[in-house]
Amino acid sequence: MNLKQRDIESKRKRILIADCDSEVLIALESILENAGFDVTTVWTVAQALRQMDTRAFHLVLVGDRLPGGSYEHVPRAIRRLQPEAAVIGLLTSTPGAFDAKTLREEGFHCVLMKFEHQHVVDFAMEFTSRASERRAA
Repeated sequence: MNLKQRDIESKRKRILIADCDSEVLIALESILENAGFDVTTVWTVAQALRQMDTRAFHLVLVGDRLPGGSYEHVPRAIRRLQPEAAVIGLLTSTPGAFDAKTLREEGFHCVLMKFEHQHVVDFAMEFTSRASERRAA
């Protein structure tokens, strides 16, 4: 069993958070770890891709002002490394209907408001629970 496969099959669901806002990283890391997730945080696209090259993640949360790459193209790079990971966009402001549709077309599973921390945690718990049920079936 390789390292990535072992990570995916572990009981604690792994989440990678990539954002350049330290308050967002600290808050989400703390809340998600308290909810039972194994959380890794990074500041740039390059750091996120390096992490994904060596470790498997169930969810990848990507901030909209992340340095080192075009926000819209980040999901494609992530999917090349880990097609099974769900990529969630974290936005600072509510997207318009066109923006949300475009982001989904670019490969984001969904977009959430980054400062609505509890909503992000609730989504992560629901999504990983459903993913576990699908794998068990």
